[in-house]
Amino acid sequence: MRHYTNKNSFRLFALATAFIVMALASACGGKTDRADGTDTVRLKRLSQIDSSIVKRVPNMETIVQQGMKNAKDSITYYEYYLRLTRIYWLSTEPERVDACVRRIEAFCKREMQTKEGERNMPRLNSLLAGAYNCLAAVNHNFHRDREVSVPMYKKALSLLRNSDSKEEMPKTYANLGDAYIQCSDIPEAARCYRRALFLVDSLRMPEQENVTLYMGLAQIYLTLGDERNALKYYRATEKHFADMTPTMQSYYLCSCGNFYYFTKDYPSALKMFLRMKRQLEDNKLIVDEEEAGVVIRIFAFYLGGKTPYEIAKILTSEGIPSPTGKSHWTVSSVTYILGNDRYCGDIIMQKSICVDLFAHKRVRNLGQAERFRVRDVHTPLVSKEDWREVKNRVSMPDREAVILEDITGEGVLAELHPIQFKEDIDI
Repeated sequence: MRHYTNKNSFRLFALATAFIVMALASACGGKTDRADGTDTVRLKRLSQIDSSIVKRVPNMETIVQQGMKNAKDSITYYEYYLRLTRIYWLSTEPERVDACVRRIEAFCKREMQTKEGERNMPRLNSLLAGAYNCLAAVNHNFHRDREVSVPMYKKALSLLRNSDSKEEMPKTYANLGDAYIQCSDIPEAARCYRRALFLVDSLRMPEQENVTLYMGLAQIYLTLGDERNALKYYRATEKHFADMTPTMQSYYLCSCGNFYYFTKDYPSALKMFLRMKRQLEDNKLIVDEEEAGVVIRIFAFYLGGKTPYEIAKILTSEGIPSPTGKSHWTVSSVTYILGNDRYCGDIIMQKSICVDLFAHKRVRNLGQAERFRVRDVHTPLVSKEDWREVKNRVSMPDREAVILEDITGEGVLAELHPIQFKEDIDI
């Protein structure tokens, strides 16, 4: 259940879904038109699917499963199966990735021993590299197991050098760089990101592919204390601001604002945070009226004295879908809504932080970085007074933070996690 939608985003999602369905229907036959024998139609189709999975286009799992059903050969089947694996990775079911990867790995190794497999070696290498990338990402993002993620990314890179998807190498190098960051090997991370930049150029990929690399390098150099190079790459990112998605724009403005904050250039930091506020206001969220009614009832029930357990029972008995689309409401789903800042019209930035720029994969911010509140971004469903009253009653330790008073007069508040910060500090 999505409580807020963006009209333009909804239209784009609908169009994108329709486009993908049409593309899959029209591109069932292959066309080999490159000198190296690469099936460009197939690769374009798979790239469209990959992009849509990352953007969370609706019904992608259904589309991918239909592709598996219609597959005319085993390799095509497993190429779609890899996309299903990526959906699991980017969803709430990352635990399913390991079994999927092992299945793909077993297929590729069997196929590589056949004469047909030898002819399809670049394609099989692409498939196996994609599987290793998924497994590495899960271990990197969820298990924090560098002993698995680093070698797995290296295996993927080795395979991609003799594949029909060399364009995946910059992303893989960047992911390897992120894994090295997790190992506290920042110089090696910088080397991986610079290698990714070189490959974007040598493979003649669009310059826009550099944007996430610029942001990654900016953060790396900031970690190294090299403020000059950090600023260099933030400025390089700024040149492509108009080409970014609204989400990426917000991420860049927040990240760059943090840079100026850490370097004690407070006027520039404030300028970035105010740009972020305006950017969010320009992409103003609107209320889904039907689902908003459920949220309003939940707050009214709670303020009227009902417990989250009692509220969950009422909503379940009325057959109202939960936020995940299920028929059964849980105490945690009710509690989450009661503590969500969006319902009072505000947004807190950096509740999570990005650990994979290309896949937009994020993990919870447990004190690794500051968090920032932006006021009155969209139409509130409950008054701030009621929301504060509810939040004060609901026990949610993971949402506790030190909130600094508005010192700017512009509606930007710094929100700092108490685990990391013991004193209030000014922007």
